[in-house]
Amino acid sequence: MMNFDSANIIIVGVFLLLEAVVIIKNIKDKSYYDFFWFCDFAPIFLAIGFFIGNDQFVKGVINVGLITQFNTLVFLSKELIRDRKFPEIIIHLFPINLALLLTYKIATLQVSLVYSLLVLVFIFGLTLIFVPREKDVNFIDYVPLNFLNKPRKIKLPYHTILWVIYTEIIIVIPTYFIQLFLSRLG
Repeated sequence: MMNFDSANIIIVGVFLLLEAVVIIKNIKDKSYYDFFWFCDFAPIFLAIGFFIGNDQFVKGVINVGLITQFNTLVFLSKELIRDRKFPEIIIHLFPINLALLLTYKIATLQVSLVYSLLVLVFIFGLTLIFVPREKDVNFIDYVPLNFLNKPRKIKLPYHTILWVIYTEIIIVIPTYFIQLFLSRLG
């Protein structure tokens, strides 16, 4: 368990500052549905995790975001840099990676998978309740791919209904093992 000290206060402050970047960007761009993307509210989850000193909750949030934020950076970095979307680069580069850097030496326990599942259920519920389906926030309806400049929509069987399970299997569990490996190195 992390100790709550002045270092944690600074860490919480950094994540709240990152969340402020998100809020300012979304209000400035009038992109109100963007608030419901996981990467846009991940900093607040991480701030809460560090504030309450729950390292496994932080690791659960990392489980949800590490692979997805990495993929976003890889596939959108050229577009983000070309269009000078620096707030998006900050949002997709720093929160999860910073949390991983701060916690990689801490043992990753199976309870982090439970926290990941709870985060996914929360994301799923918020997205279904508040976001029009055509926005496909958090890829709940389909996964858009632009491979070799050929846009495609991938929709797994029962995609929306099984989104939480698919995400847990495809994103969360592999990230859990990455964190497990890193914590054993540290």
